[in-house]
Amino acid sequence: MTNIHFEEQSRNLTVTIGDRGADDALVYNITPVNIKAGKHLLDVTIGMGLGIATDAEVLDAYRTALGEENFTRALGPIVDGDITGDGELRPAEYELLVNGALFWQAHGGGIDLAQQLQAGEPLPKVAEAYLAKVGMTPEKLATLRASIASNTESSEQTEPSGTASPSGSKTN
Repeated sequence: MTNIHFEEQSRNLTVTIGDRGADDALVYNITPVNIKAGKHLLDVTIGMGLGIATDAEVLDAYRTALGEENFTRALGPIVDGDITGDGELRPAEYELLVNGALFWQAHGGGIDLAQQLQAGEPLPKVAEAYLAKVGMTPEKLATLRASIASNTESSEQTEPSGTASPSGSKTN
């Protein structure tokens, strides 16, 4: 298991990967986002729970939660929309860092959720705890998923008036 420590210092989240005080420990200082960004992170996290958040939205949420400098340091730069992977972290370290920061930054989250990851709680369990904390119970998520699936099926069956048909002729 990755040795990671989440701690609030002043208004910031300080994340230490490795043994605190060791020469090879990596320290990330994460500054809090504003209310608007925290709400956006909440929305993306709910989208992740529903399975409708795109990879680009998730990546952007991680960048927002960490801050650009920390994001690039951890993962490496993004070139032409692709992750270079030239950062200083291994995949397990990165996963804990970004998710701890996301749960700390997102509206309704907090240090308690980051520390659950630190204690070795599995990510799906911590994500479920966060979603429940913001009122998104498993039952509500299931209802929303069913509604999304129903709306998707309906829209796929209906071709809007005035659109081109496969042969290229207009339908009305």
